[in-house]
Amino acid sequence: MKRLIPGILLLLLLAGCAVTRPHPKIDPAALDGDSFLSWLTDQPMVSAAEAYRAMLMAATDQDPGSDFAKNEQEVFRRDIARREWRLQPDQAVDKATVAFMALQVAKVRGGINLNLFGRALHVSDRRYAFREAVYQGAPWDASTPYMVLTGGEFVSLLTWADERREKASEPALPRPPAAAASAPAAQ
Repeated sequence: MKRLIPGILLLLLLAGCAVTRPHPKIDPAALDGDSFLSWLTDQPMVSAAEAYRAMLMAATDQDPGSDFAKNEQEVFRRDIARREWRLQPDQAVDKATVAFMALQVAKVRGGINLNLFGRALHVSDRRYAFREAVYQGAPWDASTPYMVLTGGEFVSLLTWADERREKASEPALPRPPAAAASAPAAQ
């Protein structure tokens, strides 16, 4: 019995606690932007790959395609997601993770907790983002932030973030510094 306990603990440590999204019947990579969002609405959960693609669509008003590595680099460059999260392509995202991404896309400034602890110190960034999203009127209740969300919940939050961004009359997120430096100066 004593030899069994360390083995069980090792198994739990190796397995982790992330939820992996089952492979869908339709390949989302084959869908164009509008069809992708329509398809996503009916899904029981959203993967990191799908979340990155949809958030970039909201931020740039263009479909970036389904290349996870490229989309991941772009969301990191635009500070929509954090490298520290180490999200895998098939890993289901939770409400707090998506709330952080949506607030970044919507350019919501947020309160002191989100800015000091979440954005500056990277301490509980997703949890504070979830609280801020609920406070700002995100289209879901104040349920547990680490629950996996459905595709419908995701698309409604994405729509909310896009409307907030447009209402602020700001263009999509600014270009990354490398692209801004290479742009010709206006005369």
